[in-house]
Amino acid sequence: MFTPTEIEALPSAMEQLYRSLQLNIMSDLTERLKANSEEITSAADWQINRLYELGVSKDEIDSLIQSTLNVSDDEIDRIYDEVVKSGYARNEELYTSKGKEYIPYAENKQLQQLVKAVKNQTKSEYRNITGSLGFAVRNADNTLSFTPLADFYQRTLDNGLMQIASGAVDYNTVLKKAVKAMTDSGLRTVDYASGWSNRVDVAARRALMTGFNQVVAKVNEDNAEQLGTEYFEVSYHRGARPAHQVWQGRVYSKKELETVCGLGTVTGLCGANCYHSYSPFMKGIDTPTYSEEELDRMNEEENTPKEYNGKEYTAYEAQQRQRQLETVMRADRQKIELLTQGGADDDTITGAKAKYFQRQDEYVKFSKAMNLPQQWERITVDGKNALGSKLPKKAERFDRRAEYSLDEDNKRIAQTRADEWHDRANTLEEKTKQFSLNTNEQKYYRPVFEEDISKTFERKIEGETITIDTHKANTLCDNVYISDKVKLKRKELHNFDMQVRKAFDMLGEVETSGKPEICIVTPEEMRVNAIASYMPMQNVLNVNSAYFSTSDLSGLQENLACPQDRLSTILHELIHWQDAKNYRAKFGSINDYFEYCDYLNKIYAPKVEKLINNGYNIEDISEYAFECLKDKAMDEVYNEYRVSKLLG
Repeated sequence: MFTPTEIEALPSAMEQLYRSLQLNIMSDLTERLKANSEEITSAADWQINRLYELGVSKDEIDSLIQSTLNVSDDEIDRIYDEVVKSGYARNEELYTSKGKEYIPYAENKQLQQLVKAVKNQTKSEYRNITGSLGFAVRNADNTLSFTPLADFYQRTLDNGLMQIASGAVDYNTVLKKAVKAMTDSGLRTVDYASGWSNRVDVAARRALMTGFNQVVAKVNEDNAEQLGTEYFEVSYHRGARPAHQVWQGRVYSKKELETVCGLGTVTGLCGANCYHSYSPFMKGIDTPTYSEEELDRMNEEENTPKEYNGKEYTAYEAQQRQRQLETVMRADRQKIELLTQGGADDDTITGAKAKYFQRQDEYVKFSKAMNLPQQWERITVDGKNALGSKLPKKAERFDRRAEYSLDEDNKRIAQTRADEWHDRANTLEEKTKQFSLNTNEQKYYRPVFEEDISKTFERKIEGETITIDTHKANTLCDNVYISDKVKLKRKELHNFDMQVRKAFDMLGEVETSGKPEICIVTPEEMRVNAIASYMPMQNVLNVNSAYFSTSDLSGLQENLACPQDRLSTILHELIHWQDAKNYRAKFGSINDYFEYCDYLNKIYAPKVEKLINNGYNIEDISEYAFECLKDKAMDEVYNEYRVSKLLG
């Protein structure tokens, strides 16, 4: 049903949500410590105010928790109503290829009942998690003990404010101690029966994946029964833990999934932090994804250690070290935010930032040495393609980051970036209006249509479906459609036809089949301030009619590679098409846009890194390429590089 990459990404939104709860609770305590330290002048003052402050803080925390639960309930519904349903739909091809009857999700009442039960179970588990929150506090004998949230609040405020009021310790020292205690521990939830506590984001991830794996297991076993097989193929992914590496990628019976792979145990297949899945396999009919020789070779490569700073790491060990650095860096970011919010002195904040930047540098160097992708979204805890449309899309992306970021520093950075992209989008919109010719004042000629062939296209933008009625144009490209709302001169259409053919020729794709349908639309139908936009899932290239009517196309392309060349935008988008064509040839249709984007980034990240390592300045390609480098959209960066080489 799902790939290891999809399984790993599934709970990310929930993790972000509970990390946000964590920082909000820490911030609330820091603010109360600061506010009362400024107002309390004696121990007696604090005793008078403490009941009120503790009562208000409890109400605030209860409100934060309830808001988090409301959002997490919505996310659970989304995962089971959309994600699980779409994953289940992928089974249709499995059934039809084997000549078996496929039962759609809407008709599978037994599965629907299970999903409903698991949804309720998961929501209940989140209430258990938030009902037992606290911090792990280090005792005098250096042992750790779990302290419930209310007790931690009370002790921290009592001890800190009494010390400040008595003059025994200054505020800065109390603040540093409180922040260190919170960030070293992280907000935790405890299982009182066992006494074991986990960070709240870890517990949130585990709760979601427990229910999700129950549903996937039920679907897999039903599929095997319907297909008449007792065998299953386990997925493969790089960086698997040693205990999983030995059995991943191979075929097992249902019994062997339990005895060999540990299915049903916490540490086995589909257990805690396991991204493997298993699917029915029909011996004698199906061919394994990997041969035994391929698996042995890949495992040997993964187990061959790489050296860094005098220490050797296997692929799994390197990945674990990277996760450790990310966890510590998240705590560093929280510490900086809380110290700043609490009004710590400049030396304290500067010292905290220096530690973070040192670890950041170590993270970059280590990741490069181990050839691991740098996953900054794990560190900044921020909520990731068509040219031109990147402007409003990127603005919206940074708007979301600014809204949901866990700390104010991130919010400020994200909002600044959002403002920059909004400004660019607005500038492009104004230029489009400025350079477009007034259709009421110009004499247009309807292009020659091919036997009045009509077609309706649909575009989905921000949840709205836009219907575009078109007619097919008589062009050499034989795949150009023009909106009924667009008027073009014959010469404009002919020149465009020649430009497109030239771009295909540059890419070595003149005689290639599977070319995109090209739809020329009005700016209103385009909706985004884009010159052109390729949609890989539909294999459609939308072209804004402003491309034809502007008197200064270079002005619209000024942030792109080779802006003076009319081919710049079209060539860029057709490179996107070529990427999609190659993907389809290798994997079939593009069903998951985000999975497709991840695949492209993995392909192009090492190419971009090689350019940089060879001394290539990305900013020299285009401003857009440089901005995409910052946002780690590596396919866009390399796309711009290719345009500059082809047109330069």
